[in-house]
Amino acid sequence: MKADIDDLFLLENAGMIGNQLEEPFLILEANSPLVVRDFLEDWTEEKVVKEVIELRESNPGKLFTILSPRWKVVNEVNKHFLSEAERREKFPSLYTKDAGNDKARECHGYAEYLELAPECQVMLTINHDVARGLVNGSVGKVEEISSDKIIVQFPQSRMDVLRVLYEKEKKMWRQFPLRMAEAMAIHAAQGKIYDGVIVMASFLETGGLVYTALSRARSLKLCRITSLKLNRVPVRSTRI
Repeated sequence: MKADIDDLFLLENAGMIGNQLEEPFLILEANSPLVVRDFLEDWTEEKVVKEVIELRESNPGKLFTILSPRWKVVNEVNKHFLSEAERREKFPSLYTKDAGNDKARECHGYAEYLELAPECQVMLTINHDVARGLVNGSVGKVEEISSDKIIVQFPQSRMDVLRVLYEKEKKMWRQFPLRMAEAMAIHAAQGKIYDGVIVMASFLETGGLVYTALSRARSLKLCRITSLKLNRVPVRSTRI
């Protein structure tokens, strides 16, 4: 049975300024029903990145990610993460006409280059070693970067990621099978578990997706939700 958003969340009516609260994020408390408080209708990539960094610093060793139903938002947040990095590098796609002994992988998307930074969170985009759990969608942290390999620490093991051969429209190129994953689309996070998530979505427009996104977190107290339009959501007063 599909849960109703009103049954999952109770909004605390406190600290109002016009039709929004003073604080920038919803903070979820693991009560019944869940209590939601502290949010701001307007948000920026900078605020969200700052919030997830603060969560990580306050909770060392715990895993966090930012989730959105829109790839455009995901890409903008990942770009902002990179813009804040002390060191970042671009890896151009290397065109080739000689596949050698490699079998080219069909590519549905394409980018002229891949940009990464040490310590950033990345996702593996191929099935590398199923037995070791290194499969498409695995998320890890970049440890070292060089022109010929990227060393990534995944939960299962440490991996030297090498370029693989891709093909599209009779063109072939080699690129590292990685993508930035500080932020990711909600559907791409299914099957993954984090200690906490920041969800960038509106309740009324994406209620089901918000529920799906929050189910990726071990602790609702470590979750945040942005971009909630208060004047479109019923609010009932409560005390925490």
